[in-house]
Amino acid sequence: MLNMQLNVTAAQLRRAVKIKQRIERLEQDLTRLLGSQGVSGRSFSGGRPPTRVMSPEAKARIIAAQKKRWAAWRKEQKASA
Repeated sequence: MLNMQLNVTAAQLRRAVKIKQRIERLEQDLTRLLGSQGVSGRSFSGGRPPTRVMSPEAKARIIAAQKKRWAAWRKEQKASA
């Protein structure tokens, strides 16, 4: 409803409410049909998505890149001071 017009008639509003209710019923039916998997097909035990695991090599690359950025920033700060 991003482009909602201000001159909506009562009949249009009633029709919009009916359509929205129909969509909600269909979503509920879909949830019942698919169970806890939902529309995406993923089911998470405990209601939380699994955590992502990063390899030690990837962590080392990220740390090295961040240290390089901080070194460049510090160098720039000293030069401007």
